[in-house]
Amino acid sequence: MRALILTLCVTLLVGVTPASPVYAVNLLVNGSFETWSGGNTTNSSQPDRVFNDGSLVVPGWNFAIGLSSDLYRDLNAAGAQSAYYDAADGDYLAASGSFDPLHEGISQTFAVAPNSEYAVTFQMAPGGLNYNGSWIEHALVGSSWRVQITGAVAVAVDQSFNTNLADFNASGTTNPLRWTPQLLTFNSDAAGGNVTLLFTAYGDETHVFLDNVIVSPYEPTPVQPGSWGRVKALYR
Repeated sequence: MRALILTLCVTLLVGVTPASPVYAVNLLVNGSFETWSGGNTTNSSQPDRVFNDGSLVVPGWNFAIGLSSDLYRDLNAAGAQSAYYDAADGDYLAASGSFDPLHEGISQTFAVAPNSEYAVTFQMAPGGLNYNGSWIEHALVGSSWRVQITGAVAVAVDQSFNTNLADFNASGTTNPLRWTPQLLTFNSDAAGGNVTLLFTAYGDETHVFLDNVIVSPYEPTPVQPGSWGRVKALYR
């Protein structure tokens, strides 16, 4: 019983570790891709895909990297025509394709203050394209986002995040099965200014899903004073 209590207490402490950032504001515009115009939504073989035919405009974002990235409508969104796509936040998600040697991506440029630390969080999942009721262009070997942060930064960031292919069910109706939250941090340089956040898709003829992208000043959540003392008292 005491071992169980200790386990529970340690679990509670994990929830207040300094690794959890506090988000005050999102420096990005349209971080969940809810606002857009243009695109092609008339292809009946690909319902709920907002195909980027060159006319798609997603405020804040550049969707014209590589070939072109697209938007997908959530199954519960107004006007949804299928149950194929399940967004992590709101009514739309973004997806970029990887078709070696071409890699699609999206980016946004925003301003930062001098000598400051920032957190980037986002939700990601293995993706695919539903065509006439069948899932195509989904990874069999692996897929990932390559995240790069350049511009007014003390040190440029270049980091890859792999998806869990078990989160995509090619024989099912709705995807992804699960979204994975990700976090990375960066520091601005002494001058501050514009920073560019770039997501590039990698994998074997696949799409990678992205949603709920947030950039915010990074302030770790402090451990509450006396937390460990209370745990010890409970364990006695």
